[in-house]
Amino acid sequence: MFILLVGLILYRVHLGQFALRRYPCSCRRIEAGKHIPFRSQPKPAWVRREIIRLKALLSRAGTCRVIADSFNRRFAAKRKMTVGKTFVAEVIRKHHYDIFLAARAIKRAKPRSVPRNLIWGLDITGKTDLGRTPSLPSWSTRAGPHFGSRRCRVNRVGR
Repeated sequence: MFILLVGLILYRVHLGQFALRRYPCSCRRIEAGKHIPFRSQPKPAWVRREIIRLKALLSRAGTCRVIADSFNRRFAAKRKMTVGKTFVAEVIRKHHYDIFLAARAIKRAKPRSVPRNLIWGLDITGKTDLGRTPSLPSWSTRAGPHFGSRRCRVNRVGR
């Protein structure tokens, strides 16, 4: 009888330990090695790079809402990809240093060369006389800068 009672107690303890292993308590930590399945696929790497680039370009006015809206306007129809404000906030928080490097690279980038005689501009300015009234017809200066070479051809029309 005593042996049966001890065996029953050990069996009950074994069942209790099995139940604890099968259904972990909610207060326990999940081990780092366990993989928690996601409901959706993670965003591609180009999405994170584009968010980092947009934040670098919109550093002053670039809140999460503005960046998410501009990303969705640009890529929702063309690439069928949208992002939310929470995702943008997490990317910005995790990649703060990458955003700093991207902003510095954009600021320090050399301008692209423009072919000669492609873009011309016209600048008309006027001089004032001693009475501080603009006298555009008599003292007008016209300049035609070529933006590719940054040269300026000046035609002055005098009195």
